[in-house]
Amino acid sequence: MKKYIAILSALLLLVCLVGCGSSKEEAASYDLASVMSSLEEVNPIANPRDIDDFAIENDFGFAEGAVEEYLGKISNDQGDSGMILLIKAAEGKGEDVKTALETYKADQVAFYGNYAEFAQGMALIQDGRIVQDGDYVFLVFSSLSVNGYDAIDSALSSLS
Repeated sequence: MKKYIAILSALLLLVCLVGCGSSKEEAASYDLASVMSSLEEVNPIANPRDIDDFAIENDFGFAEGAVEEYLGKISNDQGDSGMILLIKAAEGKGEDVKTALETYKADQVAFYGNYAEFAQGMALIQDGRIVQDGDYVFLVFSSLSVNGYDAIDSALSSLS
């Protein structure tokens, strides 16, 4: 009898352990090229240039090792606020990347605020979007030609 109770207890414990292990959530995963394509469709960047490693380190101020993968475009036209930057942060660094992007956004608002002729661009940057999903962080500033965020918000919401 004791043997049966011991076996039954062991089986019950095994079932409980297996049940606990299966409740793990899956981490978000995005194909950055597909996301870029979707966002460029609704927010075309005028005279775009790619955001490179130098900009990632020096303009955005990311700590070494914080960014695992990125894809970005920024307008090369003076005064045009258009930018899309998609980042896959290193594991557990999503919040750090988001904070760095919020600082970058505040710096851009301050810079544009120095020039009256860039008032529209400054307003678009102030309303810019920084969206985080786990270790993925996306920054989008509306281009002057788009001048708003309705279509951008729809594209961002369709990603999740």
